[in-house]
Amino acid sequence: FVKKAFPSMVERSFRSYRPPLSISLWWILLLTLLARWGSANAQEYWPDSLKRELGHATEWSKKAQLAVNLALYYFGQNRPLSDEYGRQAVEAAEMSRDRMLMIRTYIDNGRRYQQGVGLKENLEQAMDNYRRAEQIAKEDKLDEGLVYVDVAFASVYRALGDNVQALTYSNQAVTTAGDLDNDSVQVAAYTSLGESY
Repeated sequence: FVKKAFPSMVERSFRSYRPPLSISLWWILLLTLLARWGSANAQEYWPDSLKRELGHATEWSKKAQLAVNLALYYFGQNRPLSDEYGRQAVEAAEMSRDRMLMIRTYIDNGRRYQQGVGLKENLEQAMDNYRRAEQIAKEDKLDEGLVYVDVAFASVYRALGDNVQALTYSNQAVTTAGDLDNDSVQVAAYTSLGESY
């Protein structure tokens, strides 16, 4: 009877203990700050991991892809570094001697410049990269590459507000893609056509 009526002080305080409100708020604040600090570090982690992978990459295609991603990442933050990674991407693609890789790399490099659409110089650089890709595709008669180049040209002309030229390039892409047995290429061509209307 005595134990049930008068539980010991330790048992009672353990069962009913609740931290004061100020301690609970402190823990919530601490956890929130740790979560924010972790997410801030995660943003810095992505380019660092790409740089590490680029340093260890042995295949030219992987080097080109990683360098293009780094060039795109740094374009708005550090233009000289972005240009250096863009140069490395083109160099890796050319060393591979894989013509489709070269075309894709020039197109991706052009898209990097197209990000800064407000500057005429950027659009000229984008067009220059697309012309190089077009030249490679025509020399090797790579219709798939020509479709992707036409889609890229159409996107530049849409950005410039020249819908007639954009529609012309999109129609060219659809016509060329119609002869290919590649759904991805056809989807890219028809998507470009839809965006041009």
